Amino acid sequence: MLDLKLTDELRVAGGLRFENTNIQSAVDTANVYLDPSLTAANANGTVNLNPQNPNSAYKQGYKPYYSVNATYTLNENMNFRVAFNTTLARPELRKLPMFTNLTLSRWAWSLETET
Repeated sequence: MLDLKLTDELRVAGGLRFENTNIQSAVDTANVYLDPSLTAANANGTVNLNPQNPNSAYKQGYKPYYSVNATYTLNENMNFRVAFNTTLARPELRKLPMFTNLTLSRWAWSLETET
């Protein structure tokens, strides 16, 4: 972090940080039901099932993230400020594994039970 008062009217503040991201998920598929029709052999004797590895990872090496802020004091009651920064957006943990998540809301459930 750096905070410099260059003149009586101009002040500059800034900083630099480095971040490393390593988010991993592991899915236990030991007792998952698999439809027998998916594992049945066709007329040629081959199985058309292509299993995927549900485990996934989001990795990113060290990256710099900057910030700088300049403030100019016009008078005692007025400042002008200019700022610049860089940020990152990480994926949510529930979006990393390779499976579909079904969430039923109360509204959908009440419609289903009323009919």
